[in-house]
Amino acid sequence: MSDTFKLARGSARLRAVAAAGVVLATAACNPEESSAPTAGEAGVTTAVATPAFLTSASAPGIPFGDFHLPVEEFDNPRYTGSLQALWPSSTYSRLDAARSNGKRVIISLAGSPKYYRNSDGTFNLTKWKSRIDVYRGYNFSQYVSAGTVIGHYLVDESFCAKCWGGKTISYSQIEEMSRYSKSLWPTLPTGVRAPPSLLGSTRYSSLDFGWAQWEGPLHVPSYRLTPEQFRDQETARARSLGLGLVFGLNYLDGGDGTSRIQGTYAPDPNLSDTKYCESGGKCYRYAMSATEVRRVGKVFAAAAYGCAVLNWPYNTTFLSRSGMKAALDEVVATARNRSRTSCKQ
Repeated sequence: MSDTFKLARGSARLRAVAAAGVVLATAACNPEESSAPTAGEAGVTTAVATPAFLTSASAPGIPFGDFHLPVEEFDNPRYTGSLQALWPSSTYSRLDAARSNGKRVIISLAGSPKYYRNSDGTFNLTKWKSRIDVYRGYNFSQYVSAGTVIGHYLVDESFCAKCWGGKTISYSQIEEMSRYSKSLWPTLPTGVRAPPSLLGSTRYSSLDFGWAQWEGPLHVPSYRLTPEQFRDQETARARSLGLGLVFGLNYLDGGDGTSRIQGTYAPDPNLSDTKYCESGGKCYRYAMSATEVRRVGKVFAAAAYGCAVLNWPYNTTFLSRSGMKAALDEVVATARNRSRTSCKQ
């Protein structure tokens, strides 16, 4: 265990933030609910002293890990990366801990969508920018050049109309978010958590990567697809759009039913569109089994075009299931043996 990690664990404030992140990651559907600045913090910090790095780490392959991986797990060899929703007061200590433990992370800065929605639930670009401005003056470029930060997660599920007041986030809005991020941190790659197959047909000039999350064969965007078919579909579309590609698994709701473990979504008798549901209109969700995690995860970890495999979410109950840790260890071994691929193509 490194000295940096010991220092990070010694901070009561950081432990509290990490603990809150685990609880929220388990309970919330929104990946940005954990460890994000509150509305009252917007604009409080515009200049922060640049810390000195203590040690250097070189990680092989591509990063594999979970959303909201706690700092306490940064020295766990099962994980080589994660999605980290940052908090202004602990940004540098968290990133230093990631770097000293050889982790590669994608960072989320805007926080919960509730802070950048209009009253009707639609996306508000101006409010989103004000959330990003909390970090104006933070030096992320040093972590990019060190290989610790590999991307900026701009927004979640831009394609999901029901998530955004009945209106998807447009191509021009995505491009402007990316442009704005790069006006502050020019070297930081930008991406949205949306599969390339649902990002339209126009090539992007500012956006760098899409995010293909496996939802299992019962639900879009992987409905009725094998992992290989999904990999190929999203890789082809990413190439056509000029985007890099992050893969991921939905541990809690991306199962095919063989686990017989009910997911976090209850069946909805009012939905009957078989594009989104099982035959008969039953929109069941199932947790993934260890067998599924091993099979699907290894397909994505070996995918030559993918730059990372980051999964929803870190969850101790999920990890405690029979065979799960062994399955994850096999997947991370595959990811370690991959050649490095940039999220910026």
